[in-house]
Amino acid sequence: MKQVVSVTGGAPHLRSPALLVPWYQKFYVDLLVLLIAAWFILKIVLKRVWRTVSGTKVDVKKKSD
Repeated sequence: MKQVVSVTGGAPHLRSPALLVPWYQKFYVDLLVLLIAAWFILKIVLKRVWRTVSGTKVDVKKKSD
């Protein structure tokens, strides 16, 4: 059996195409980054819409000593 593998080179035509997929696509890192970016953009847009609709601004109160 070892002779067949050494002669044929491990039968590359039988290997899974998943072996050639980059790690960031294998773990869906590109999708995760896209979803996080979309979430932040949606959060910013909704905050601006809320400020416009409600007519108030969110102010940070400073604590005076």
